[in-house]
Amino acid sequence: MTGLLSRFGALIFLGFFLVAIWGFWPTYFSGPFHMTQARQQFPLYYVHAISMTLWFCLLVVQPLLIRKGYRSLHRQIGRITPLFVAFILTVMVLLIRQQLIFMVGPDQAVPEEQVAMIPPFLFISLASAALFGAFFTLALIHRKRTALHARYILCTVFPIITAATDRIINRTAPTEATFPVLVGSWLLLDIVLLTLGLWERRKLGRHNPFLIAAGLMFAMQVSMFTLAQTRPWRSFFNWFVS
Repeated sequence: MTGLLSRFGALIFLGFFLVAIWGFWPTYFSGPFHMTQARQQFPLYYVHAISMTLWFCLLVVQPLLIRKGYRSLHRQIGRITPLFVAFILTVMVLLIRQQLIFMVGPDQAVPEEQVAMIPPFLFISLASAALFGAFFTLALIHRKRTALHARYILCTVFPIITAATDRIINRTAPTEATFPVLVGSWLLLDIVLLTLGLWERRKLGRHNPFLIAAGLMFAMQVSMFTLAQTRPWRSFFNWFVS
């Protein structure tokens, strides 16, 4: 896999980037400068979209720099990347809060029967952001061990790409129900992570980033149906949107 990532890493990340573009084509990429109602309501929408687009561009460019021998430039970009990731996470959290306040605020844009779904939505949104940050941190910790570093960077894609795959699945098989789309998206990504993890089990031994990522992703998914339904989480939700 290390050889695969070193030779085809840019193409692999480009593939994920194309999935993200496909998922967000109707709502953003088809008219990035068209001022829709959603963009007027959420000023951070543009900042989030641009920062995530730049993140995927960075994922594509960094392996190319290594492959072309520009290791010094790769490292220089890597030094400022933690600040960029911190910025991405900050924007994510602020945008989530902005959206939730719109949903449950005085105007309450969400129908009453769907209000119960909002605390779990907060959980999965914050948990996905946390896993993105965690996988990047692990990549940073193992930056001198190329094999682990590259794999953890690849793992950062999985918590955030669900936002695109959810939309693709929902457009392919439209449904009013949220859970089938979400579970279908998770199942697809879990299978990919488990396949990568099992494929590399002999080479990586106990420290297998893909199996670690699969375990954490699965724990997040289970927690949405358990922890996110508890009274303490609902109390946190009320505090978060207050």
